[in-house]
Amino acid sequence: MKILVNARIYTMAGSTRPVAAMAWDNDRIARLGTREELCARFPDAALVDARGNTVFPGFIDPHIHFLQGVLYRYALDCTPDKTPSLDALKAAVQLAGKGLENGSWVVGQGYDPASFDGLRPPDRNDLDQACPDNPVVLFHYSLHECVANSKALELAGIGPESQNPPAGEIEKDRKGIPTGRLIETAMEKVHLLSQRFLFAHRREAVLETFSKAQSDLFAKGITRIGDPAVDGEMIEFYREADEKNQLHLPIILHFCSNRQMLNLPWDIVETPRLKQEELTPSQNLIPGPLKIFLDGANRAGIKVTPTAFILTVFATLFRCIKQLSLDPLRVAGRSPATFGKDFRFHLGTLMADVPDGIRLAKKAVNMGFPLCFHAIGNEAVKQALDIIKAVRKDHPMDAPPRIEHAMILDQDLIDEIKALDITIVTQPALLSHMSKDNIPYMPGLCQMPFKSLVDKGIRLSGSSDWPVDSFDPLLAIHHAVTRETIGGYILDPHEALSVEEAVNLYTSTAAHTLGCARDAGTLEPEKRADFIVLDADPFMSDKEIKNINILETWVAGEKVY
Repeated sequence: MKILVNARIYTMAGSTRPVAAMAWDNDRIARLGTREELCARFPDAALVDARGNTVFPGFIDPHIHFLQGVLYRYALDCTPDKTPSLDALKAAVQLAGKGLENGSWVVGQGYDPASFDGLRPPDRNDLDQACPDNPVVLFHYSLHECVANSKALELAGIGPESQNPPAGEIEKDRKGIPTGRLIETAMEKVHLLSQRFLFAHRREAVLETFSKAQSDLFAKGITRIGDPAVDGEMIEFYREADEKNQLHLPIILHFCSNRQMLNLPWDIVETPRLKQEELTPSQNLIPGPLKIFLDGANRAGIKVTPTAFILTVFATLFRCIKQLSLDPLRVAGRSPATFGKDFRFHLGTLMADVPDGIRLAKKAVNMGFPLCFHAIGNEAVKQALDIIKAVRKDHPMDAPPRIEHAMILDQDLIDEIKALDITIVTQPALLSHMSKDNIPYMPGLCQMPFKSLVDKGIRLSGSSDWPVDSFDPLLAIHHAVTRETIGGYILDPHEALSVEEAVNLYTSTAAHTLGCARDAGTLEPEKRADFIVLDADPFMSDKEIKNINILETWVAGEKVY
């Protein structure tokens, strides 16, 4: 038995009144109260001194591509900090390719054309110049597109005769030659080849990085996660890490297609590769929902009226004039637009139609899977709602149906989300990628409407989407409270959350999202002793939340950081 004393403990169980002490036995919380009460009740307990610091439940991240991030962390770092220009990116690829054996892949992640002059993404010729003798693939920071060199395209069987797959684009030049840019589902073959190479030839190094990455999560106060898109190979790796006692925090697995995560997971519901024993929960490896992608990332599925579309076009042109640059037009042009029979403009890429989605969802819930939908734009969110509506009464009760992202909504969608009791998983730190000049004007639509969702009584959970963005929950909480974007611009300040609401995103509601609210998310008797110690109190300190530090992280009653 241990007792944490000299602390300001926020249980996040419906009250922001702190308590002074907490007792736990092995991995379970026994009681909370005053030091005197607990010491009298447990006279033989060892005392743990919090030195007057603040204590929260351990943070939970229900949407972090942890293993994919580990793979890309081992690979080439192409983030703007490391490769701020196209020339810097090419130099990094050239250096990574030096001394490699024939057939060895160069794999990178994190490039952002918005940081390059002219906004031009890299292409096949750039990568061929940097590394002509080995296959190269670099994944966009969003993980929804990539660029490959000629060797990689050849291994993937992609050439001038290749046709676009459903919901994907093999970009070609005017002569019909692939540029190397593969968008959405067109990444499938290159993604699988590069992932298999890393698992087959870099396995021990990846295992080592895996352990280090867990330590980095603990350093940010994260004690439980959900990996939102794992295929069969990734599950095998997780199981290996678990069997070797290298897995030290619970991970809820979200199953996706074994072809590639963006594809509809028909292969899982029709010819499941997973054996029944692989779905049996272990202490740290827990089966979760089936993940269904409904739209792209930069090509989010958005539907607008003709009036709204015209206003958006004029706003974009005005921005070009104001900036004396065509960059805003280039950014807007990345997402294709069509005029539909419904007399609406449709932007972006949709992965499925509603009837297909309903057939897939029915098979999934009949197998016992909870459902989890990637939907960014309002049209994709509406698809998710229509699919969920068709299967809601049969949906498993132990975890709620979820929509990931839901970044662009209108009031009717918010009302329908509430009516269907759906949980939304958002990523507040993505506000750090926005600025006054790159946020599109979309009349009638609201972007990341945190407060509107919470005030409606909708469960809103926070997450990172790492490696798309930082996995630091305190940074994300800062953005949820301030709505701060690049340059200090405040996006829709009326959508800012209170500190309590923002902390709930990563504690109590995050636990509900992952179906583990009986075990985690708040500090209460019988729950697991997962908690963190901070050097300042977000409810009282003048210190900016993003500058608060994690001093200690405890998982199952043991200090891991």
